[in-house]
Amino acid sequence: MREDLKRKLDDSVPEDVTLSDAKKRQILMAAQERSGERKPSRVPKFLPALAGVAVMGLAGVLGYPYMSDWQEQSALEELGLVPQELIVAGHAYPNLITSVYDDERDALVYNSNGKLYAFDAADKTETVLVNLEEGAQTYEFVVEGDWLAWEVDLDDSAAIEIMDLETNERKVIQSRLVFDLNISRNYLIYAGFEGKEKQPSYKMVDLLTMEKTRLHELIHDGGNSGASVWQNSIVIPERVIEEDKTITSFSVYDLDENSLEAQFTLPYERAENVILMDNKVFAQLSDEELTATDLGYMDLETGEFVKIETPDFDAYAVYGEYVALSVADGNDSNDVELFRLKGEELLEVPAFAGIEERLVKPRFTEEGKLIVNGEREDRAMYILDVGTVE
Repeated sequence: MREDLKRKLDDSVPEDVTLSDAKKRQILMAAQERSGERKPSRVPKFLPALAGVAVMGLAGVLGYPYMSDWQEQSALEELGLVPQELIVAGHAYPNLITSVYDDERDALVYNSNGKLYAFDAADKTETVLVNLEEGAQTYEFVVEGDWLAWEVDLDDSAAIEIMDLETNERKVIQSRLVFDLNISRNYLIYAGFEGKEKQPSYKMVDLLTMEKTRLHELIHDGGNSGASVWQNSIVIPERVIEEDKTITSFSVYDLDENSLEAQFTLPYERAENVILMDNKVFAQLSDEELTATDLGYMDLETGEFVKIETPDFDAYAVYGEYVALSVADGNDSNDVELFRLKGEELLEVPAFAGIEERLVKPRFTEEGKLIVNGEREDRAMYILDVGTVE
């Protein structure tokens, strides 16, 4: 029986997961103990042979799922794919669901009650980073590396404030209207109106010198997604009317050279949550009536568009070969599940299987931490680090 269990264990482990010999022995011993527990301690002599076979078979059937669950959890633990729970008390749910995770300091940053806070994930302490001036509001902020930037709206003006998190030095950029803040290394990229501009445009600011350059003018019909930065590149999506049909155009710029790297279109009216990652431009794609939603990416190296086969979903996040989807559950609701991308297919990774509450709003950090929000009473959040998984 041990050899049979060993064969089943070897067959059940995914090709990309390696279990140590010690871990295999631990799983096999547990499975044997489990199946042994389910056998009768003494079988009456008059029990028909067929019944004895049936009892032994039942023990094996009951023991194997236990072994599979153990093996599955052990494999996830070896890979480090166990979510960390984070509970931030005293703040409204809408403020936490727009929070941003700071990789540099392992802290959650959120906007609440006219202040920007940082919550240390290790020691569970909260710090006020910024007190907004009276009458000011901020709807958007971004943190990356040593930089924190946030928009400031007053009754008669708008601005971007930037703080060096190491020195607490602050800088200000005045503007008529500001939206879509991004930081890549020491560059701040944002969209808005400035001076006498009649069309909004994306600007880039070197935060070390405060030198500003105009990157891209938005001359089309807006977009359903903001821009996305990755390393020294940015992609900017726009809706374009071409031959009475609305499609989506994508412009990819080199930030160091301030030059257009690539430009392409996709035959979809809506491109939401555009993400630039590993020289691929991902997007959640649909028509205006939202009759169907596709997930796909344009490979910038090959020029090929790849459509990914997915279950029904309404939100996604991606990092490397990991994809998180808010998957429809058939009850007019959804729940976040994690997958690995193999070619055009998604293979489920049951990292959240032990969490019973509904999970929403998946987003990855620059270094591969997946953040999701739970909806039970304590509004727990969960952090899953896939950036360290080989």
